[in-house]
Amino acid sequence: MKMEPLLLLLLCSFSLTLAATDHAQNDSLSLPPQSFEFDITANKAKTSYLVNFNVTTAGRETVPVRANVDTGSDLTWLFGWACQDNKCYCDHAECIQEPTKQPEVGNCDACKNLPNPSCSNEVCRYWPLVYAGGFQTGGMLTRGIFWFNSKQFADVWFGLVDRSKGKFKKDSAGLVGLGRGKLSFISQLRIPFKFSYCLFDPSHPSSSTKLLMGEDVKINEQHRTTLDDRDCDPSHYCVRLKSISLNNKQVDVGEDNMIIDSGTTFTRLKKSIFEKFIQEVNNIMGRRSDPKKIGNYKYEHCYEFQENTQPLDSVSFVFENDLRLKLKKVNFFDEIYDDDAGRKKYLCLTVKKFQGAKEENVLGSRAQIDFEVAISDTPDNKYVSFTEKNCNGKQSNINNTNKEEQLAFQE
Repeated sequence: MKMEPLLLLLLCSFSLTLAATDHAQNDSLSLPPQSFEFDITANKAKTSYLVNFNVTTAGRETVPVRANVDTGSDLTWLFGWACQDNKCYCDHAECIQEPTKQPEVGNCDACKNLPNPSCSNEVCRYWPLVYAGGFQTGGMLTRGIFWFNSKQFADVWFGLVDRSKGKFKKDSAGLVGLGRGKLSFISQLRIPFKFSYCLFDPSHPSSSTKLLMGEDVKINEQHRTTLDDRDCDPSHYCVRLKSISLNNKQVDVGEDNMIIDSGTTFTRLKKSIFEKFIQEVNNIMGRRSDPKKIGNYKYEHCYEFQENTQPLDSVSFVFENDLRLKLKKVNFFDEIYDDDAGRKKYLCLTVKKFQGAKEENVLGSRAQIDFEVAISDTPDNKYVSFTEKNCNGKQSNINNTNKEEQLAFQE
């Protein structure tokens, strides 16, 4: 049957339109979702926060692990089965075996983002990564598939640790790094560089919260300050500390940076700032007791609990843009009972003087309890916001919609 030229042209045009539409739909389905969320729980010692996930490396079975969430460092790392110096560093089931096959390309390029790296034949090794308290790790950089809930994340760079020095938390298999560097977990995602979390009081049993990532994370415009890169490590989220207030009395500390770090429990201040801070605390609280050691914690500044009165009821950190982070008692005091003193009750300060060669101010996780912390590090939107809320409840800064489960990663 012979077709008229005009009809043939129309049919061809319609077929091309259908093909183009179908191709565009397939392309949109292959794009990664732009937002997702993970569950956060507290460790048994009530000192840090964990995420649960599964990891698969080349030629190995999938292993369930849980690891600390750390906004103060980049590299995600997990303990491995391998040994160094006749010592095995993995002593629990949540350990990862070395892949049967290493990535053929890319290791040496990625290796350049690590401290003291060495790379030969695309096998990258590093030593050491140093953390607060002096803990150190080292090992091999490799790739794996990470499973959070039902979501699969392919080709994630992470460290397989076979060397360590110092103590690490026993109920954690490692660390999920959320810093600003190229090897951090969030930096490897093809999503807007935004995330938020809401830390609960870890002493509450069975509590959990969410770590949210992507375009749906919202910065609170009324309670925000700018990320400040002055004198700030490229991996850290720094804000500009302008002053500290105790019971609305301002302590003149000058201006300095403060690191937001979910992986450090206690807040730490540089020596010069801490000395002014603690002098005013002592003036308000009165006579100090001897230092106390309870469980894993050593408290340098403790005060006898006074029934029906709380001399120090608020501590505020004032940041640039007139952001006042007003802390409650749970953010700066621990209530402890000393068995050696007849179960006498004390209030012990969870703000300490920084110990280390390079002094830094660090806003620890205890100070962040019951604040929704939202961080945006996109090119045109570099802010941190703190919104006071009950973090034992459900977060409200993400749209919970059904999205594609498979995520792609940047090379």
